[in-house]
Amino acid sequence: MLVGDRCRPFVRYYGCATGIEEIVDRARSVLALRARADAAEVEFLASLDSGSESDSLERRSLAEALAPELRLPPQGVWDRIHTALALTYRMPRLLQAMREGQVDRYCTERVLNVVAPVSDSDTLEVDRLLEEKLSRLSLTAWQPRNTAWHASRIVQQVDPGAETAAARMAHERRKVTLDHGTSSVTTPLGVTYTSTHHTVLDPNPAVPVSPVVRPRPRHG
Repeated sequence: MLVGDRCRPFVRYYGCATGIEEIVDRARSVLALRARADAAEVEFLASLDSGSESDSLERRSLAEALAPELRLPPQGVWDRIHTALALTYRMPRLLQAMREGQVDRYCTERVLNVVAPVSDSDTLEVDRLLEEKLSRLSLTAWQPRNTAWHASRIVQQVDPGAETAAARMAHERRKVTLDHGTSSVTTPLGVTYTSTHHTVLDPNPAVPVSPVVRPRPRHG
């Protein structure tokens, strides 16, 4: 039994849990709340889209307008709009799982990265097969890494050439983004850099800030 101060590490908003089963139930409720909130944001952002081109001035302007309210840089809002549209039109079953509290945005983004190089029709098939697969497995299959892994195995069956395309896309997405207030600048990185580097610049810094990107040592 958990009583008094001993329950504080486990609960903050829901009172004191009285046993591990109750703790698990409340943890499940917390996940469902987060997932449904993410689904509400997805539906909201998808409803705002007018069918304009992905990199259109209209969509960029929308991202700029929403950035302060969503507490994100414009690029972050733009990315979320694309995530919302991808879930709505390419993986509606995964979106339904989000509405039901099964997966949050992070998990769906992992899966969307896997199917990014796949055609819309093949992605719908991956979506269907993934739903069937996860319905037969234990809850651990719904962990983001595991869900993405299952999706990647299905992609290999549906579109064997997608893996090569995914590697090419990952290389093209290497970039560094500098944010200043509500504005951001993105530039691609060469192959010698280890990973995406993200630096937030204080508009009124007390000490000059210099972003540091460490190159990967070359061998040979």
